[in-house]
Amino acid sequence: MMAILRQIPESLRLSALIGEPEDIHLNQAVSVLGRRGMIVHQAHSSGEVIRIARECRVDFLLLDMDIPDMGGLRTYHVLKEMVQIFPCILFGCPSSPEVRRRALEEEAFTLVPKPLEPRVLTGVVDRLIERYFPNLKDGFRGKEVEEP
Repeated sequence: MMAILRQIPESLRLSALIGEPEDIHLNQAVSVLGRRGMIVHQAHSSGEVIRIARECRVDFLLLDMDIPDMGGLRTYHVLKEMVQIFPCILFGCPSSPEVRRRALEEEAFTLVPKPLEPRVLTGVVDRLIERYFPNLKDGFRGKEVEEP
């Protein structure tokens, strides 16, 4: 896979920023997005998420609702005030009406429960690409990368 990715310019690959404090969930999300040929930035706290979003090109976010420092909703709110607005997938959240209302107010793309299931995450990411990056739907970005 790495040989294939080296031939594809980074400008043609989507870039995702995952904010997740637990390595098991972080690695699972990285694996799903990496198989799709995406550039993946990783953060374990809200502070890291904000720093990376300032320094790197980020096309969309995946944020844990309980990420240390500020939590996922507050982190997303701060990012929207400081930098451009990114589509955001929140995960690990309870399905209470209050949490859903707050996520809608912040204009999060969707809420995904934990533990992250690769098939569910793949489907959510596909829908996000279709909505926010429709010109890439049939291009390299978002397609599974086959092992040579």
